[in-house]
Amino acid sequence: MEFLLALIVVFLHGIPGSNGLWTVSRLTAKAGGSVTIPCHYHKMFRNHDKYWCKGKGWSTCIVLGGTNTRQRRANMTVTDDPTELVMTATMSNLKTTETNRYWCAVKIGGFMKPDVRTSLELTVTDDLPDLSAANSMLSAQQGGNVSVQCLYHNKMKYKEKKWCRSGDLHSCRSLDDLEPPQHGSLQISDDENGTFTVTVGGLEREDMGWYWCMAGDVQYPVHITSSKLDHSFDCFFYPVSFDDINRRFLEVVSTEEDELNAKPDDITLFCIVTF
Repeated sequence: MEFLLALIVVFLHGIPGSNGLWTVSRLTAKAGGSVTIPCHYHKMFRNHDKYWCKGKGWSTCIVLGGTNTRQRRANMTVTDDPTELVMTATMSNLKTTETNRYWCAVKIGGFMKPDVRTSLELTVTDDLPDLSAANSMLSAQQGGNVSVQCLYHNKMKYKEKKWCRSGDLHSCRSLDDLEPPQHGSLQISDDENGTFTVTVGGLEREDMGWYWCMAGDVQYPVHITSSKLDHSFDCFFYPVSFDDINRRFLEVVSTEEDELNAKPDDITLFCIVTF
């Protein structure tokens, strides 16, 4: 029975997210550029300190930055969003020497209570990255559409392309999953020349958040956030004389021609703009 329990523990340890943390597994980025990596965590870790570190092995991991640590690399910014249950690390001005394994960790503390962690492989290259995005931070209106251009290296041309909700491999959809004609809220197309495009339509509030472009076993994080209309228009018809227009809406009568063309008792369309 003890042997069986040990096997179960080992098996669960290999499942992404089984320890309450999940992030990308492989990521590529271009030297001189930047990348933002999300690390999602279980709600039980909401109030725990969190940090990122670098090292091939956990025992030699060097802390780069965190939510409550003085250790911080100049090119790394760590933020925590307890509402969305996600910690992000943004690395800028990347160098090829920063190719390494990186760890997202939650501070547990206490005797015989090791910190919870998960890791990813980051490759920084002078060449075109295996996978990236034309824009990794997108804004869209609720009810509207958003298109994501996922860019891939020629060596990834024949790899299966997918679009996934960040950390949820069961949510992944590929071009093969969406047989033409594609008329649903999700559409995927591949020009077979370095770009596959994902269009998400009818966006709802729950659709906002982190996603992955995915080619083979390489992922690239993309964030979609909600934007509000800058202004709205309320229009209505109303019979009104020119004197009334001149008195209440003088600012919209900008030329003599406007005044000459306005006649008493015209049926006028008013639009009230709310900012």
